Amino acid sequence: IERGMVYSSTNMVILACLCDDEIIIVENGVVSIGKSAFSNNDTLRSVILPPSVKYIENSAFSNCTNLETVNLSNSTQIIGEYAFSYCQSIKRIDLPSTIVYIGANSFRGCVNLESIELPQLMTSMEDGLLLGCEKLKNVKLPGVLVKIGKKSFSGCSRIEEIQLPDSLSIIDDYAFEKRRRC
Repeated sequence: IERGMVYSSTNMVILACLCDDEIIIVENGVVSIGKSAFSNNDTLRSVILPPSVKYIENSAFSNCTNLETVNLSNSTQIIGEYAFSYCQSIKRIDLPSTIVYIGANSFRGCVNLESIELPQLMTSMEDGLLLGCEKLKNVKLPGVLVKIGKKSFSGCSRIEEIQLPDSLSIIDDYAFEKRRRC
């Protein structure tokens, strides 16, 4: 344990955050934000990740209701399932072009998210990716996108326009279902 952070034995993975800081600056050398490491932290407002972070594991920041800004590194490659789900204060998130995979329900219930540009290397939108993002207006999809998973945009009734790429061949059930709650 160092400054309220619990690390793996190699100090490359943050396993848990026991601090109540509003701003977290992750030290360079950390490669992964572990499963549920920051989940349910209601004091966290901002996270800055160094270039060494490549993976954000499942539920890493889920239900951080006051989290407003996340600065992902340009080395981030994978965002796990439910990673930022129910982060109700996020309005915008800038995803680096290095991301190749974003897990199911990663931004589910981010009710104040207004804008997102999915990384250009992403070929599949997993199920429920943006489910319940009620204020989402602007979405930019990657040109190589092949699949939009089940309920990916369910409840996103404020989207003004969305350009579907020519590469798209699968739109799963209820992908654009209009709902009030997630």
